[in-house]
Amino acid sequence: MCGESMRKLIHIFDKLPSWSASVVVLIVILVLTLDLNTVQIDLPNIVGIDKLVHGIMFGGLAMSICLDIQRRNWSALIGIGSVIVAIVISSVVGVTVEMLQYWMANGRTYETYDIVADVVGAFVLGFVARILLKKYGVE
Repeated sequence: MCGESMRKLIHIFDKLPSWSASVVVLIVILVLTLDLNTVQIDLPNIVGIDKLVHGIMFGGLAMSICLDIQRRNWSALIGIGSVIVAIVISSVVGVTVEMLQYWMANGRTYETYDIVADVVGAFVLGFVARILLKKYGVE
């Protein structure tokens, strides 16, 4: 993707409220992880693919939180402290989802490695978000 296209993609939410990207991603995650009536997706039979999906979901949440924080001030790059806050929020949501799956007893299962995948995904993609924002977002 060329630089100008990436810049347009990052700024696509600018006209919406500053929290909108995070809320949309959070709703998608909650529906996919807690609602039994969602479409069941058959993942390829690859060892650990479900952990990769967890990492992407909660990493995506961390990225969207970073984007929403950045959108408040495009003239200065989001700080490391704000990235860490986004990572912590995303990780707490991941732990909460796993606990809800355990308590709801709705056929979903609690897995410690899902939490690990959530945290690792949030950490990696939180910092990837900062790199992308530095390169394409800050004016």
